[in-house]
Amino acid sequence: MKQKKNVKISDSLKSMFAFSNGMLALNLAFMVIFLIIIAVSVTDFYKVQYVTETYQMEIRKDVQTINKRLLFALASDDADVTQAQEDDFAERFVKIQNYIDTISENLKDDALKESLSNDWSAFEDASNEFLDYVKEGKLDEALDFYNTSYNDVSETLADELDVAGEKANSAIDGKYKLIMWVTFIALAAAIVLLIISARITKVRSQKLIREISDDLGVLEQASEEIARGNVHAVIDYDSENEIGNVAAQLRGAITTIGSYIDEIQKIMSTMAEGDFSVQFEQEFVGDFAQIERAVEAFSEQISSSMTEIMTVSEQVSGGADQIAGAGQSLAESCTDQATIVDDLSTTVTQITKK
Repeated sequence: MKQKKNVKISDSLKSMFAFSNGMLALNLAFMVIFLIIIAVSVTDFYKVQYVTETYQMEIRKDVQTINKRLLFALASDDADVTQAQEDDFAERFVKIQNYIDTISENLKDDALKESLSNDWSAFEDASNEFLDYVKEGKLDEALDFYNTSYNDVSETLADELDVAGEKANSAIDGKYKLIMWVTFIALAAAIVLLIISARITKVRSQKLIREISDDLGVLEQASEEIARGNVHAVIDYDSENEIGNVAAQLRGAITTIGSYIDEIQKIMSTMAEGDFSVQFEQEFVGDFAQIERAVEAFSEQISSSMTEIMTVSEQVSGGADQIAGAGQSLAESCTDQATIVDDLSTTVTQITKK
């Protein structure tokens, strides 16, 4: 008998679906990871590209504004105007320092943060020193300071901002390349995983379909044999899967039907030989129980009819015997009558002769 692996079809399908779901989950996990990386990279890209560039431009604008306000305070030579500029610088300096801190954090460059902060502190001190000259009325010294030390500090700060801009551009290029590479790798990984998953699923599906087709072929052959009237067909298949269960049930049904037909054939052969006192050795079930009852009823009716025929036959035989006895008596009577006639004829002849 053909032995098969005792693996249920439902378990095979569950395993295949579990594998497909696992590969899909793995694919989704990779996609989530890559999306998170891309999202972080895009956020960093935004910070470097937009925030850093924007803050850098704001610092340059504020520096220009401070330069103009310093010159306005110098030209006005008015204590109130000078105080107004000083009050404005107090708020503006804090804002610019926050810009510098944000730029440094976005670029993740501690050295740049330190140099920018130092250059800004120098610029802030130079601006306050210039205002002190103006408040003290030292306008010529203030103008000389503006053209020398203050201008040097401003140029140094501008150069450091240029360095920050270059680093920002470099960081932007790196973030852009990272985003593109991560996107490419994510798509490639997703495609590879999908191809692997589809390929493995296809191979396993084809194998499962082939196994199911082969198994069903055994049952199909047995069904064709039964359809042709061969109820003793052999199902050469043994397995504990669903098809194996069907094969076992069909094998049991064939065995039961075969035994029924064999016994019915035996009963009919017995009756054909004239013995109608038959009895089934096994109990028929289902639709075959009606056949059993019908055969038994037929046997009883034939047996009863034969009994009646035998009785009539015996009666006919008895009547024939009586007729035969009467004929014998009649023959004997006729013989006696012939003897008497002969005697009478002899007597008449004798009397005539006298």
